[in-house]
Amino acid sequence: MGGIYEVNRMNERRIYALLGIFILLFVVLIGSLGFRQLLDPDEYHEAEQKQGQRRIILPAPRGTIYDRNGKIIARNQPRYAAVIYLKELRTEFRTAYLTKVRNMRKEYEAAHGSDEGFRITGNERSEVMTQSRYEVVMSYLDQISRILNRDFTLDKKTVDKHVYQQLIMPLVLAYLTPEEYAMLTEKLPIDNPIQFYIDSVRDYPYGNLACHVIGYVSITDEFSQEGVPDDDLRTFIHKGKIGRAGIEKSFDKELQGESGWEVWTVDPSGFQADLIDRKIPQAGKDVVCSIDIELQAAAEKAFTTLKKEKGALVAMDIKTGEVLAMVSRPGYNLQDLTPFIPQTVAKKIHDEGGWLNRAIQGLYPPGSTFKLMTTIAGLRNGTTNFDEIVVCNGSITVNGRIIRCHVHSGHGAVNLTKAITQSCNVYFYTQGLRMGILPLANEAKRFGYGRKTGIELDETGLTVMPDPQWKRDRKYGRWVDIDTTNTSIGQGYLLATPLQVTMMTASIAMNRVMTYPTIIRDGNMTKDMPNSRIGLSDTLYNQLITAMRFVTEVGTGRLVKLKGVSIAGKSGTSEIFPNNKKMTIGWFTCFAPVEDPQIAITAMVEPTEEDMSMGGGADAGPVVKKVLEYYFRNVIQPK
Repeated sequence: MGGIYEVNRMNERRIYALLGIFILLFVVLIGSLGFRQLLDPDEYHEAEQKQGQRRIILPAPRGTIYDRNGKIIARNQPRYAAVIYLKELRTEFRTAYLTKVRNMRKEYEAAHGSDEGFRITGNERSEVMTQSRYEVVMSYLDQISRILNRDFTLDKKTVDKHVYQQLIMPLVLAYLTPEEYAMLTEKLPIDNPIQFYIDSVRDYPYGNLACHVIGYVSITDEFSQEGVPDDDLRTFIHKGKIGRAGIEKSFDKELQGESGWEVWTVDPSGFQADLIDRKIPQAGKDVVCSIDIELQAAAEKAFTTLKKEKGALVAMDIKTGEVLAMVSRPGYNLQDLTPFIPQTVAKKIHDEGGWLNRAIQGLYPPGSTFKLMTTIAGLRNGTTNFDEIVVCNGSITVNGRIIRCHVHSGHGAVNLTKAITQSCNVYFYTQGLRMGILPLANEAKRFGYGRKTGIELDETGLTVMPDPQWKRDRKYGRWVDIDTTNTSIGQGYLLATPLQVTMMTASIAMNRVMTYPTIIRDGNMTKDMPNSRIGLSDTLYNQLITAMRFVTEVGTGRLVKLKGVSIAGKSGTSEIFPNNKKMTIGWFTCFAPVEDPQIAITAMVEPTEEDMSMGGGADAGPVVKKVLEYYFRNVIQPK
C-alpha cells in the first residue's frame, strides 16, 4: 500500500507541474496578445478594415487616332448595357428562396401525410438558393425582352460565377443599341433596380482602310497601376482594351491613359456598402499618324480596280520619311473585330492570310528593283561605268549552269543606261561577278537592307542581305559565283520588305544612303548622318536618275508614264517556288517629280493559284500609276 501511495503522489506532482506549464504558457500568450494590441492597435485596426474593403479599377477611355489631315480613323463609341447590382435584390432572393422551401415542404407533406420528417441538406439548400437567384434575375431580363421585343438570354452559370467571383460588380443583363437604351430609360419604372452602364468600344470609321497600320484592340484585365492605391486589397476590374496590332499596339501606352479606381467597403456577404475613395480615369492621348486616309483609299482602290488580290504598297514623303499610305492585301474590316473578334471572323482572316502586314512583315526577293543597288555598288567600286558595252545573247554560263536573261533572245549590245531601262539580267550578272559579293552586300547594308527599318510598327526582323559569312553561319556551304549573280539581280537568298525597297528609292531621290521611315505625323526621323550622301559624282548620280527616268518613259515601266509628271523608277519581277511551283512576283518602285522629289512609291503584287505570274511593269506598275494620279491631282499640283 505504501508503494502505491508514493506512486500516486508522484503522478499528482507531475500533473500539477504539467498544469502549471500550461497555465504559464496561456498567461504568456494572453499577455503577448494584449501587449501587441496595446502597442500596435492601428496596425490591427487597418488590417481589420482592409478585410472589409474592395478595390475596383476603372479603365480610361482610349485616345483617338487621326490621319495626317485630322480625319478620325479610330475612336471610342459608347456601348450601352442594362445591368443590375445583386445587392438590390437580396430581399427578393430571400423571398424566392423561402417560397421554394415552403413549396417543397408542402410537396413532402402531400406525399408523406406529414411534414415531420422534412429536411433540406446543405447541397439542396445551395441549389435552391442558386435557382432562386437565377429566376429573380431572369424576371428582370424578361422585362427588358418584353419592352424591346427581343429574346435576351442569360446562362445560369454566368449568374453563379458572378455571385461567387464578382459580387461587388454590376451584372450585365444585356447590351443595347442606342435606340434600345433610349426606349428602356423611358419605359422602365423609376424604382426599378435595373441600371445602365455605358462602356466604350473601338470604332473604325473607314472599315478596312489602313487596317494593318491602325490595328485593333482586345478586351483585357490588364491595367496601369500607376497611382492606384492599396495593392493588397482584393481587386475587381471593369474590362479595358489593349492594342494587339498596328498603331493601337505600338502606341498602346499613350492611347491607354491612366486608370481610375474606387475603394468600397463591403458587408459580410460581399455586397457593396459605402464608397470610401475614388479617382476618375484620365483619358489616353491622341495619336496623329502620317497616313493620308484619302490617299490610302486611292491605293486600296487601285488594287481592287486592277483585280490584284495579294500584295502591298508603300507611299512615302521623301523629305520626312513619313509613310503616307501602307496597303497590305488581303486585309480585314476593323469593324468586324470590335468589341471582340468572333472565331469565324478570325479563322476567315487566317485562312486568307489577312493578318500578315505584307508591307513590313512579308519577305520577298526584290527582283530587278535591286539592280539599282548593284549599279550604285559597281559605280562606287569602280567596276561599272555608263560607257562600257556588254553583249547580251540571252544567257551566260556560271558554275556550269546556264542562267538566262528575261529576254531569252537577248538584248544585244547594252550599256548601263539601257541595262537599267530594259532590265537586262546578263549585264548585271556580268557586273556582279566582276565586282564580287562583298562590295554589293556592304552597299546594300548602307541603304538599310538586311535589318529592321525602325518604323514604329511590328515589322519582321528576318530580312536577309546575304554574303559568304551569312551562308557559312547557316551551314549552307561555301559562297559560289552563282550566288553572286543571283544576288546581283535581286534573287537567291536575298529577302526584303516593300518598305525597305521604298526606303532605297526615297534615299536615291535625295542622294542619301538612309531614309528613316515613320508612321507618325511630324515624327521626322530623317537624320543628318556622317557621310550620308551616296558618294557618287554629280555626273554619275545624274546619269543614274536619267536611266531611272527612261524606265518610265520608254522602258519596262512605261505603263506608269503620267502626263505632266516626271517619274524615275525601276520595275522588277522575282521568282518564288511555293510547293515547288514556280511563281513570279511583280515589283515597281519610283519617285516623282524628278526635279523636286516629293513622293516615293513601291508596289508589290503577289501571284495567286489562278494567276501564277505577275510582272513588274505590267501588274505592279499600273497600281503605282493610279496612286500617282490621285496624289498629283488631289494632294499636290505638279509644277
